[in-house]
Amino acid sequence: MSINLDDHLRASLPGGFIQLTDGVTYYELAGTVDRPLVILVHGLSVPSYIWEPAFKTLRRAGFCVLRYDLFGRGYSDRPRAAYTLDFFERQLAELLAALDLRQQLSVIGLSMGGPIAAAFAAHQPARVARLGLIDPAGLLDWNPPSLRLLRLPVIGELLMELNGEQFVVSSQASDFYNPERFPAYGAPHPFMVLFLCIWPFPR
Repeated sequence: MSINLDDHLRASLPGGFIQLTDGVTYYELAGTVDRPLVILVHGLSVPSYIWEPAFKTLRRAGFCVLRYDLFGRGYSDRPRAAYTLDFFERQLAELLAALDLRQQLSVIGLSMGGPIAAAFAAHQPARVARLGLIDPAGLLDWNPPSLRLLRLPVIGELLMELNGEQFVVSSQASDFYNPERFPAYGAPHPFMVLFLCIWPFPR
């Protein structure tokens, strides 16, 4: 289910694209900027479209709402960089500055977006009126063998090359209320399933 992030595709999308230090970021901004601003930060498995119901509801309620794709996900660039918390926090801070959104805001982070939202709030407390965390990642200190194996040079790259893309796509199925309605989000490659059975991630 690969797509090319070219000018033709980007012109067909409802949101906008903006060049930041580390690459191009896709975003959607709805509402007038004089209204209270809410930032929605998605998690690892599903890009910004996971916020669709919340995005529309907040807009109808009169908020100015911003959602965007983190680097490496959705329609944003995939820069060659260390994907650290500082990296994602910088993306959010630069996006707000580039869009000239300088008012106080509420920031809501889902899963992996939780630490990003929390770090932004911790470093810019004067700007953040409210912080919302939904099932935030990073609360457990764990480093399972499967994760360590994926970090090994060559081996980790080989595992992800074999079927990493399909594994990431199929992992989104559990995020749908009715996953059977989305057959494209099917089962991962058997080799990856075997790998996870031998070195299971915590549930």
